[in-house]
Amino acid sequence: MNGFNTDEMLKKLGKLDPREFSPGAAPQGEK
Repeated sequence: MNGFNTDEMLKKLGKLDPREFSPGAAPQGEK
């Protein structure tokens, strides 16, 4: 998902997994 808003995705994923995708934490395998 290149060019996609990672911030938006992090927020959506954060709701599903706040432990894995916490704000300020770099998601594994994202960059």
